[in-house]
Amino acid sequence: MTNQGRAGGALLGKVLVEGQPVLWEPVFVSIVCHDKVVNTARTDPKGSFAFTTVRGVVTAQADAERQMKMYYEGCKVEASLTGFHSDALTITERNLREEPELGTIWLHSNGRAIGTVLSTRSGALPKKAERLFEEAHAAMLEQNRGRAQSDLEKAIREYPQFAEAWFQLGKLQMSASAQSARESFSKAAAADPRFILPYEKLAQLAVQEEKWAEVLANTGRASATGPVWHTASLVLRRASQLSGRKIRCSKSQRAQVAGGGPPTPGPQYRTTACRNSSAPG
Repeated sequence: MTNQGRAGGALLGKVLVEGQPVLWEPVFVSIVCHDKVVNTARTDPKGSFAFTTVRGVVTAQADAERQMKMYYEGCKVEASLTGFHSDALTITERNLREEPELGTIWLHSNGRAIGTVLSTRSGALPKKAERLFEEAHAAMLEQNRGRAQSDLEKAIREYPQFAEAWFQLGKLQMSASAQSARESFSKAAAADPRFILPYEKLAQLAVQEEKWAEVLANTGRASATGPVWHTASLVLRRASQLSGRKIRCSKSQRAQVAGGGPPTPGPQYRTTACRNSSAPG
């Protein structure tokens, strides 16, 4: 029996998002002991996660149960996703000895969150559109990109404001047609302006075409709707390298990229949400 299949060899579980049909993107899951994150994992394409070792402790596999009991009993397991708050599961002695399945961690939308990494408008999905979206996800798990794209297109025809479907369709289109992908990401952002990820993909496409003003505008929109994303930061750094210009901006310029509102304080925002007025457009 594999380590993940026996009690004491692992801690297993699943993450689901309230109001979302399926999770296409990985979610970080953390073990928290005494208010400190001591281990992290990512969900797989089916939303499942597994902890099989104690981070920072080198031990024989046979000692995994003893080490986990020593370090993790009584700790909490939580998921992390911008724009959502997580339930917490408690690791019990039974989990460590007899039943490795912790259960399901539910993520719930923060209703007033400025930005999210999932569209929060999926709750009003027509049933047929939701079913097609789930079928597209199943097709991707089977590496059938053609069927997945077809199902996503059908889901969008059923519900043209389906931001998540537009976004996933754009990802599938990126390798074959940058223009089609750009249109899909733009429609995802228009359907749900708080949805951060389409802005990052639009910025990536703009880097490929050396459209620096669009790169900066879209990374600025991403950071204006939520925390600065690692992907957005990498995109901006790449744009700076290719354009040969160091990104600098004033408070007024940061406000322009944020859509005319007051600039968000803090150094993280200043590293991304700015406009290089001398960059070629």
